[in-house]
Amino acid sequence: MTSSTEIIEVSLDQLPDGQEVLAILQQENCSLHIGLTFALGYYRQDKGKDFLKILESVSNEINNQRR
Repeated sequence: MTSSTEIIEVSLDQLPDGQEVLAILQQENCSLHIGLTFALGYYRQDKGKDFLKILESVSNEINNQRR
């Protein structure tokens, strides 16, 4: 997270709604590694829609950085 004094802890065993996590990832400009870790967590819990949303967001961010 960038220049924040707050720490957000999320258990990969009890992931909240994917939209909530996605909003945090985007708002805090989280690293690729963190985004992929969350995507994998949703995949492992058979939450395909949340997995795809986060994976697409991470992929879009990578493409935007290349431009």
